Amino acid sequence: MRKINNSQVRGNNTNLIRQFLLSGAVHTKESLAAATGLSAATCRNILMEMLQTAEVEALAPGRPAGGRPPCRYRYNAGFVSWLLCRIKNVPTGKQLEILVADAAGKVVARRESGLLAVLAPDILLEFIVDAAKDFSHVGAIAVSYPGVVLDGKTSCWGDVEELNGFDLKKLIEEHTRIPVLIENDINLAAEGYLIRHPEENIRDLVYIGFPPQNLPGCGLIAEGHLLHGTRGFAGEILYIQDQTREEQWNTMNAPHGLAEMLPAVLRAVTALLDPALIVVASPDLPASEELLREKIRKMAHPDFLPELRIIPDYLPDNFAGLLNLARNSFYQRGF
Repeated sequence: MRKINNSQVRGNNTNLIRQFLLSGAVHTKESLAAATGLSAATCRNILMEMLQTAEVEALAPGRPAGGRPPCRYRYNAGFVSWLLCRIKNVPTGKQLEILVADAAGKVVARRESGLLAVLAPDILLEFIVDAAKDFSHVGAIAVSYPGVVLDGKTSCWGDVEELNGFDLKKLIEEHTRIPVLIENDINLAAEGYLIRHPEENIRDLVYIGFPPQNLPGCGLIAEGHLLHGTRGFAGEILYIQDQTREEQWNTMNAPHGLAEMLPAVLRAVTALLDPALIVVASPDLPASEELLREKIRKMAHPDFLPELRIIPDYLPDNFAGLLNLARNSFYQRGF
């Protein structure tokens, strides 16, 4: 059995307290003890350490309910910021977007590049480096990438061919001296969906996202963990279809094309992963939703069919995944 030392226990307790404070709520040591299950003394000791680093701030005592008024604490939203970058392949070219979020996850600044005919690595690097210089206390840079990426390295498969085959993580870190995390855009959305819906307690999820005017990507969650595969290729559902990219594009853009395209994909992922839920994020699907559901009902015995949920946009889930990626990197390594 793996032993957990005192430092790890303290780190876990600190992260537990941090989780409740990051919601923006004001807490006392007593309310944190009740929420976390830790002792009031443990909560007080950790809060004192967080006060010393300015990670939390003390507020005026609350109204007493008899006796001494309790001290109140909240997370210091300016303690650290996250630089979140999206690389997007849009119908008329490529585009970069940077969202700067404070510690609590509130977007405090946004930048977009113009449309780019070519997105070479030096263009991406300049865009990120300039933003990192302009904002203080950047704790991590997280990048959403429209293609296969593993351990910060892009492969030969992606929507932005100019960035294929680069170690983008190493390149950006060398010029910013800030830790960099890079993940596939729909993988981020899959993880972000679970983060935004914790009450559903879903551990097996298929998330299919349609970027505007692009073929779909897929994020796979099994037993609560994101599946990357050996080469980062897990979820590249275009290979399920026995069609070229051009043929799939034509199918998707025909009348009720999505309802014709998706059943083969849904049948495959259902048989292989047996997910509790399949989320399809597409602004164009509602017009064909009933036709799609009719085809799915014929796909397998009702006892084996996952729930299908259709939403209009993957970007809110993508943002939640990006934010979580940056936060986890920063808090797990310490500061």
